[in-house]
Amino acid sequence: MKRTKSIPVSIKFKAALDLIKGEKTLVELSRESGVHPNTLLKWKQTLLEKGAELFEPPNKERIPEAHS
Repeated sequence: MKRTKSIPVSIKFKAALDLIKGEKTLVELSRESGVHPNTLLKWKQTLLEKGAELFEPPNKERIPEAHS
């Protein structure tokens, strides 16, 4: 069975941010980071979905957003 490698969060963040910047292609970033392009796309999606949480006050209770 193939074991997945553990990649530090800081590397995931940087790779996702670089992908969002668009200065390098998905393939270039995939080769540099040594992960599959789909993995980079997942990291990017996670960053876009949860990035705003970084700016929430630490003691703020989470209120679910209303969906239309």
